[in-house]
Amino acid sequence: MNSLILLAGGSGIRAQQKIPKQFIELDGKQKKRLMYLQYPYTNDKNMNFDEVIIVAPNDWKDTIENELLSNNIDVACTVVRGGSTRSESSYLGLQACSSDCKKVLIHDAARPFVSKEIYNSCIKFLDKYESVVPIIPSKDTSIYFDSPKDMHFINRDKIRLVQTPQAFKYDIIMEAYKNQKDEKTDDLQILLNYKPEANIKFIEGSEKNFKVTTKEHVDIINELYKINRL
Repeated sequence: MNSLILLAGGSGIRAQQKIPKQFIELDGKQKKRLMYLQYPYTNDKNMNFDEVIIVAPNDWKDTIENELLSNNIDVACTVVRGGSTRSESSYLGLQACSSDCKKVLIHDAARPFVSKEIYNSCIKFLDKYESVVPIIPSKDTSIYFDSPKDMHFINRDKIRLVQTPQAFKYDIIMEAYKNQKDEKTDDLQILLNYKPEANIKFIEGSEKNFKVTTKEHVDIINELYKINRL
């Protein structure tokens, strides 16, 4: 059984919106929340998802449950309340998965443009690996910066940017979270803290699979949506 966890519990302060960015309504002929842009994939019978777990803020749980009823989602969806940190929200999502879950993908709801190919590659490679993670190369010159007098350039050929969904054998990532000792910024770190020798497959991510973070991101997406480019 394959499960998809959508992490939608963040406050999205940097996006400077009145509500969390993942729940903003895009302008257009038919208003749609940002996080729902990827639902054509989760609703696709070829995607091989048996359930979707949405981890939402406490005060959004009822709203999302009601809206899901009108979105014609074929796959089983469960909405759970998130925690105070990303790691806590991931763990709550994992706990909500079916007892039959074998493969789980954990994805940021604020990355609404993930492709069907990335989803399917994650599921496929979990047959041979304990974790599958999409990455993309850095296109910008990077520096390690502590102060103007304490910095050095980093070879960008060695830098990779980590995306989601991050995919895992369910039993392994669940044990990793049970043994978690401190907060981490993503699930791969939790796995490697628990099992440094884990067998990981890195796959090619996509520039389109960016995380909506700033007000500028929201403005661009709104304009594209208005002209039916999304």
